[in-house]
Amino acid sequence: MLLDLKSLTLDNNLLTLFDMPRTLPPDICDSAGDFGVPTALKVDGGMMRNDWFCQRLADLTGLPIDRPSVIETTALGAAYLAGQAAGLFRDTDDIAARWALDHRFEPSLAAVPRDGLYDGWKAAVARVLAV
Repeated sequence: MLLDLKSLTLDNNLLTLFDMPRTLPPDICDSAGDFGVPTALKVDGGMMRNDWFCQRLADLTGLPIDRPSVIETTALGAAYLAGQAAGLFRDTDDIAARWALDHRFEPSLAAVPRDGLYDGWKAAVARVLAV
């Protein structure tokens, strides 16, 4: 999906731009299929250092957001797998047991406004795909 950033104004469009990545998880949760409905989302990456962002993600998904003590996990994951290959870890369960929670963000937005925001997101995506 392409977005023309030059045509955005700085009022609600800026908030919409920030909401874009946070409105994707409901789509992911909706498409979980046989995996079931998640009871919480574990997150990582640089954006997760921002408490406001994590809270907004919790509010828009309606799920608790678990931020780990180690936020940048790409390199850590590669190191864990190398360690497993070298015999430092028994298996992936041994690696997963090392995950530690830094903070849990609980949703505080009521379902009606949350669902309205998600419906607006789906309508916007439909408009873009119709072009």
